[in-house]
Amino acid sequence: MYYYQAAIVLFAVYFIGQVIYRLFFSPLRKVPGPFLARISIIWHFYYVLKGDLRTKIREVHDKYGPVVRINYKEVSVCNEEAVRKVLVPPVDKHVWYRIFAMPDSTFLNQMSRLSAADFIPRQKKVMRGFSLAAILQSEDKIDYSLGIFKRQIESVAAREGSVPFDDWFTYFAFDIVGLTTFSKEFGFLKTGADVDNCVKMSEQLCRYLAIMAFFPNVHDVLEAFLSPLMKLLRVQPMKHVLNTTEKALKVRGADPEKGRDMVAHWKEEGTDGPMSDLDMFSTANANVAAGGDTVGSFMQGFVYQICRHPPVQHRLQQELDEAARNGLISSPVKYDAAMKLPYLQACVSAVVDVHLSPRSRRSIPLMVTRSRNCTESMQGRPTGWPE
Repeated sequence: MYYYQAAIVLFAVYFIGQVIYRLFFSPLRKVPGPFLARISIIWHFYYVLKGDLRTKIREVHDKYGPVVRINYKEVSVCNEEAVRKVLVPPVDKHVWYRIFAMPDSTFLNQMSRLSAADFIPRQKKVMRGFSLAAILQSEDKIDYSLGIFKRQIESVAAREGSVPFDDWFTYFAFDIVGLTTFSKEFGFLKTGADVDNCVKMSEQLCRYLAIMAFFPNVHDVLEAFLSPLMKLLRVQPMKHVLNTTEKALKVRGADPEKGRDMVAHWKEEGTDGPMSDLDMFSTANANVAAGGDTVGSFMQGFVYQICRHPPVQHRLQQELDEAARNGLISSPVKYDAAMKLPYLQACVSAVVDVHLSPRSRRSIPLMVTRSRNCTESMQGRPTGWPE
């Protein structure tokens, strides 16, 4: 019994010591915020799980000012001067980013590399495939997928009377990311199904990321013990996507003239040489997993917001109808033509602002040194904060 009592006393002393340190001696002690946020991760973790962190962060910024403590070692910044200091390169990433290594920590990508000295030299090679000019070279492939998407949802609507757009937008997103990455769709649109439960597993993965963002060391332990077992049992998250990525890269290696997709740009010599095979595989995996989710989420958000605001939908439809009558757009609408439709672009920008947070529902943390002094002399309401 004595040992249990001693353990409880030691834990109590440690807990109280941590609270005192975080309130009165931490480098962040002067940064205001909710009491639980100043001493623990409880406040932050609760609203991430609840799914309304964005709303709560806006509320605490309204209450406390442009720099707010959202857990004992993290602050949220909403101030032009502070943001400029935070984003001045080079900026190292928080350990949370380690969990973006896919399928495991053996395959580091630009998201999962923490040190600026590590990911910045590789950035130029990666961005070859993400430039607007590179993406537009795949516009015909995207138009082809749009045609399949349109026919499929019309068929579903005629057959069932309603369309589960969340599923179909996700199918479309994953297929076009596959096409733009290595000229290989995954088959979601043609089959009209969640191939090998990839979408379902992706949703579960987002929930996992939201939780493990707070416990990166636990993630490391789980990966060390579970990753070999998951490989053996072939039950890895995104298994179909990972397998298809590997196969598609092998096919692309055998047929370098297949198309001007991202892989083609990554293989170019450039001024700093082509990407290594390992970096290419890791980047392709991350692009498919994160890109499909991001594109699908945006499409859902766009249609939802347009349907939710009938006057906006009516005005947007008028702009599209007028452009069609004047021969300014075709079906499907090309990128260059879409960029000349001001109200459409305003709607896109607004939805990007509203649905900016990732589906993991977690803020994206960066590491900032004390020398940047981001939290000093920045109290009061930030300029431009929405009323």
